[in-house]
Amino acid sequence: MGRNGAGKSTTFKALMALIPQRGGTVRFLGEDISNLKPFEIARRGLGFVPEDRRIFSDLTVAENLDIGRQPIRYHPDGRPAPSWTPEKLFTIFPNLAGMPDRRGAHMSGGEQQMLTVARTLMGNPLLVLLDEPSEGVAPVIVEQMANTIIELKKEHPFRGARLRPRLCSREGAIAMAWSHGRARQGRRGPTPAAVGMT
Repeated sequence: MGRNGAGKSTTFKALMALIPQRGGTVRFLGEDISNLKPFEIARRGLGFVPEDRRIFSDLTVAENLDIGRQPIRYHPDGRPAPSWTPEKLFTIFPNLAGMPDRRGAHMSGGEQQMLTVARTLMGNPLLVLLDEPSEGVAPVIVEQMANTIIELKKEHPFRGARLRPRLCSREGAIAMAWSHGRARQGRRGPTPAAVGMT
């Protein structure tokens, strides 16, 4: 979506009602969510991984994950969306698997970033907004995060989606805001929006 200052984080915060609305409409899966509170938007299945992580530093990895837990969700056509458990997340975040009892304050920046993504996925979102997932972490963690996003794409069988920095794609997509780094690109194709702004 562009360089630093282009409005990536602001766009995501607007979608999540984390900044005051000035005008227009935000629709998610056909529903007007413009006047909903952030927790109500999250309950609709829109997950947000903020740039500044915001983990609970006094809680353990396992406790942070448990806080994010929400019921299984379904796509508008009735198909079940991917469902996440700590065990399943530990397979794609092996770093976290070895530290379930470690408090957030005692984790590295990269480990905290992984925990933030994992906690968001525990909410079984239909759409995930990743804001600068590689910000402030070591290059080796950036590569791990890129590989993890590839794995997440496999869990979401959305059709025609391109795994690259973009606002949104279709049916349980992963929307990313990256101003640096790379994501590997998948198959090209049309990507009708799951989130619309007017």
